[in-house]
Amino acid sequence: RDDPADASVSAQLLALTTAMVEQQKQQAAILVQLQQQQAVTMAMEARFAAMPPPAISTAQASTRTPAAPGATIVSQPPDACAAVSVTPAPSTENSTANTNGELAEADVRATESSLSSSSSVESSAFEPSVGQGKEEWLVEGALAQIRGLNKRQDLNGRQVIVLRWEEKTGRWSVQIKGGTECVNVLPSNLEQIEQTSSAVLPSADEEARVDEVSTSGLAPSTGNPTVAPTAVAAAGTEAAAPPATATAAASPKASPKAAAAKTSATSEDRVARLEYLTLLLRQLLFKYGLDKGATLKTLIDFVEASAKSSGLGEKKLSLPRSAQLTRDISARFGTSIDDAHIFASYFSVPRERMSFPQMDRITEGLMRLGDTAVEGTDVAILPGFLSSEEVSELFEAAKAQSGTSLPAKTSGAKASAYPHHVQYGGAHSALFLHRDGHFSKHCSRLSLKIQTAMKAQPLSYISPQIKLSVRCAEFHTYTPGDGLSTKGHRDLGSILTMSILLSDAKEAAGGAFMTYDRPTGKLVKHRVSKGDAILFHSEKMHNVAPITKGLRHSFVMELWLGKANTTDRHS
Repeated sequence: RDDPADASVSAQLLALTTAMVEQQKQQAAILVQLQQQQAVTMAMEARFAAMPPPAISTAQASTRTPAAPGATIVSQPPDACAAVSVTPAPSTENSTANTNGELAEADVRATESSLSSSSSVESSAFEPSVGQGKEEWLVEGALAQIRGLNKRQDLNGRQVIVLRWEEKTGRWSVQIKGGTECVNVLPSNLEQIEQTSSAVLPSADEEARVDEVSTSGLAPSTGNPTVAPTAVAAAGTEAAAPPATATAAASPKASPKAAAAKTSATSEDRVARLEYLTLLLRQLLFKYGLDKGATLKTLIDFVEASAKSSGLGEKKLSLPRSAQLTRDISARFGTSIDDAHIFASYFSVPRERMSFPQMDRITEGLMRLGDTAVEGTDVAILPGFLSSEEVSELFEAAKAQSGTSLPAKTSGAKASAYPHHVQYGGAHSALFLHRDGHFSKHCSRLSLKIQTAMKAQPLSYISPQIKLSVRCAEFHTYTPGDGLSTKGHRDLGSILTMSILLSDAKEAAGGAFMTYDRPTGKLVKHRVSKGDAILFHSEKMHNVAPITKGLRHSFVMELWLGKANTTDRHS
């Protein structure tokens, strides 16, 4: 460390490593952007292919220009509504039908949104009167169809969700249904759609696929007891669900055994999706303090009573009633319109009657909200991030911090026998290497390497201009019988988390790092080897499978917006 020649070589290596990380970051960012564009295109094409054609008048059909086959659809960020400016443009054609103005080309200004910002759209304090061109049905949350546009004929016939009234421009801000693009249009360019609200009521085809399987968690009362989770389900593993009582008829060629297997698979998928949806919804409830006890019951009772009084449980539901329920929830519990729509969609239908399309729609809606959008981020795997020497350096740091040697691998000691500051049961413990600045002092080069790699963000989780500091640097020990099995576990309060495996995979059975698949809700195991690193957004739900045999050591560093911490996880 004191040799100038060694210091020079170290500086060169650090500069080279930094340059390589920056190059990899740029390449990964380009690849992720291309993948996101392709995913959006495929999802939107599939969505609109499955939708019934909208009702278009003869005049509209003559002016509507269909999108080119295979055209790429570029979506805006969730909070792009504030970044869209649409101004009226004079037109010589069809002037009689456009006496109130015309939608011109949208001047879309790209905005850089961070995952920590909320995408909720708040209600406007001002609403136009009927004399200003507002119909009684035209309210926040209503579903409408765009009509009579010349410059943006591609939007004619598109279904939109009404967001808020813009007082300065005299227009409604609307969001394209199934996407995130927002535009401002005149009331005369919006047409009411008379149909059943698919967001809260199942169709006849959907009801035919609904089974009677239910799981524990948030649910409106239905007069029937809720099925308690099994021990296996509570541990975070996939459990076989009871057979469905109402499923589609099997094919004539299908054997009874094959039909039973299909029914069981459908039930398992349903259980996983409902649990995943419930975990996401709990995050949104937590935002408003509605996640526990009497407050949660108040919300459920309010939605059920409002739904019953407004005819929400009937087969036919007019959209103004659905929009009114959303507005009532927002006013009663102080939520945004977007969040209230999610609550109305979830609590209006008993869980045992909720179909797969309904669950998918609510999940997709949650993914667009700032409070749960982190679940849409991916995990970055960095193979061979630490060398064997650097892994040994972490073990030495743990020994120096605690002043004791690690037990022999053959001793069969519990996790409590290993150096630790906190114990999570007899089979999981953690040592705070950052306490009193120990890690930054004794492993300064290694600490800098890990922080540099995390802040490089190969998957661009947040803006690189945001300053982050070390919240904790922990040495974890797992022995048979435990892992990190809390359903929906998140590193609340942190921004980025890196987990590095320090043990040989052959030394332990189990202990896989897991996240949730979108939108099925099933746990996905990420296979890593000794020295491999996993980087992810801290508030993305994750788990560690229980250890069944052997020993597992790992190093975890979390970065947050606070000052550098030198005590525990909270100080």
